[in-house]
Amino acid sequence: MAWLAKAYTAARWKLPEPAFTPTVKADGTMQTAHGTYLKFYVSEYREHKGILMFEWLLERGRKFGLEGGTAMRAVAGFGRHGTLHEATFLELAADLPVEVSFILTEDDAALFLDLLETEAIDLFYVKFPVEYGFLPD
Repeated sequence: MAWLAKAYTAARWKLPEPAFTPTVKADGTMQTAHGTYLKFYVSEYREHKGILMFEWLLERGRKFGLEGGTAMRAVAGFGRHGTLHEATFLELAADLPVEVSFILTEDDAALFLDLLETEAIDLFYVKFPVEYGFLPD
């Protein structure tokens, strides 16, 4: 675990450097990169250390040096417990699912998951390979 603390400390204090700088190839097409799409699913009102979990995950990703992250609230959903949560007029305080996602390098995904594991929190996530890039202006 010493290597993890060292990697986390190094990552915490580094200035975020783009993992991918888009460039136009000689044939006029955009260069793309390959990485990992890491997605977490949490309940809207779930907290960790007094902060809403989706906000905590985004803040943790920002401090880790990730280039971006997004939290999206669902219209409806159910999890492993089978309880359906949905936004209705009569149920204004529904505890809806929130999806928190990051696109990052495979190495950063592994380090980020290791970091979250040290927090001893119960999180469901999915990760899969992606190709990403930017379209020319």
